[in-house]
Amino acid sequence: EADPAAHRAGIYDTAVFREEELEHRVAGDTGVTLVVIRVEAVIDGSPFDGIMMSYVNPLLAYGLDKLCQDARDLGIDGFIVPDLSIEEAVEFQARCKASGLHYIYLVAPTSTEERLRIVGERSSAFVYSVALLGTTGARPELSEELIPFLARARAAIKTPLVVGFGI
Repeated sequence: EADPAAHRAGIYDTAVFREEELEHRVAGDTGVTLVVIRVEAVIDGSPFDGIMMSYVNPLLAYGLDKLCQDARDLGIDGFIVPDLSIEEAVEFQARCKASGLHYIYLVAPTSTEERLRIVGERSSAFVYSVALLGTTGARPELSEELIPFLARARAAIKTPLVVGFGI
């Protein structure tokens, strides 16, 4: 559903998401439960069935190779790992790519031009753009900094930008 605050800011739907939380308990010694946010999305005409978002430590405990295989088997298209630095993401991104998966980078209004450039060079599916700093949640208006930030991001990143707000 369209967000009125986004439309007032000139941001229009390029992605439509329907989220459903699924839990997949994995047998074995890892003791890890994969909680998958099943996302049905269409971004620039390409369907995405699922994006997994997690901190890096549970993924490392699970094992990146097994993770990529199991994720593919579950119909996951890619990963967002907020606490994995851009420098440390290279290995995980390579494993994702080898498995036919995407590593989704995040950018924020505080991202430097250098970070935006690197993300632009590495991104493959889309880039998740954090809309504001601070606490998340619905707001009547979007930050005045959002449009200039997205213009900076668009100048450096050619893959679609997915803006997260109001969640």
